[in-house]
Amino acid sequence: MNKFILFLLCAVTTAVSFAVNPSGTLPVLTIHTENGAAVNSRETYVRGTYSFDPMGDESMTSMFGTLEIRGRGNWTWTDFEKKPYRIKLTEKAALGGMERSRHFALLAHADDDLGFLRNALGFKLSELMHVYWTPDMRPVELVLNGDYRGLYFLTETVRVAKKRVNVTDQEEQGVTSDPTGGWLCEIDNYYEDPSEQVVLRDPDGEDLRVTHESPEKCNAEQQKFLVDQLTAMTNAIYIDDKTSREWERYIDPDALARYFVVREMMDDVEAFWGSCYFSRERGQDTKWKFGPVWDFGYSYRRDWPQHIYEDPTWGQRWIHRLVRFDSFSKVYKETFRKFVNAHYNEVLDYISEFSARIAAGARADAQRWSSQWYGNPDTSLTA
Repeated sequence: MNKFILFLLCAVTTAVSFAVNPSGTLPVLTIHTENGAAVNSRETYVRGTYSFDPMGDESMTSMFGTLEIRGRGNWTWTDFEKKPYRIKLTEKAALGGMERSRHFALLAHADDDLGFLRNALGFKLSELMHVYWTPDMRPVELVLNGDYRGLYFLTETVRVAKKRVNVTDQEEQGVTSDPTGGWLCEIDNYYEDPSEQVVLRDPDGEDLRVTHESPEKCNAEQQKFLVDQLTAMTNAIYIDDKTSREWERYIDPDALARYFVVREMMDDVEAFWGSCYFSRERGQDTKWKFGPVWDFGYSYRRDWPQHIYEDPTWGQRWIHRLVRFDSFSKVYKETFRKFVNAHYNEVLDYISEFSARIAAGARADAQRWSSQWYGNPDTSLTA
């Protein structure tokens, strides 16, 4: 896998010069908030209007409407001038040619010193690997209250919906719902509101923080079911017998292998520590599926001789034990072999095509955020 990662990085070259205004090569999303109100909160939405200009891209259509916008993210929100946002349209729309929805994110990737390719490449690998639902994404240029904000990535958010994470929505059904599902959870690297998160101590003596994204709030029966499931999974994962298949009673091996291989190819040191989603459909014997992928911000930030579970920057939950099982090792190695044989050249082509597509937008972005940290002075990439 490490040779594969090295070849991916060596394939990337993005030449950057400077521009002053939107490049004119990418769709432009223009947002005006009511009375020009600043968007300075991750909790409180600000109302406004939007227009979407595809700039000649025939796969998209012009759109106008109303929305709400607020901040999003953790470190990317607090530590960078170029902020990420969450938007909620008043009416569903196929914004940017994506599936109709009200819910999207505008990801800034201000921390991405690999030519804005970390998330793009991770999502592409996930799509080709057929990880359980991959968020769609479109590069756009954002104008907010008349201020050109640079190159952004309009992205589908992770949520329970028929065209996203398609499991039964317990929140829609209320407190009488069957607590076995559906569930959308996240292994989280932040402590959240205790009403929205379960914290367990694993056998390594580390906290396993699992935020239940759906249902967001749990009644006592739902809480008990989730705690019981997480406890049973953890106990099965920490069995020392490498021939044990007890963990497969709870986790879908194929879905885990696909998710794991994508994270390995991206050398994602946060893979099983934060923004690690897994879901479960309703039923007593239903298995948890890992995915969708999200947030590759800490990919390719260290030397490559290690697997992601070996000496991780912060920590990894579960995966360092799961890889010890013979049954899982066999599945993920075969999954990787098939993927490379089928898609290696396709991935290299995608890197070149995507880099060329956003190049002018990246130049405009570099001018707008000339004082912003991108890891090198001109955001260029050489290998």
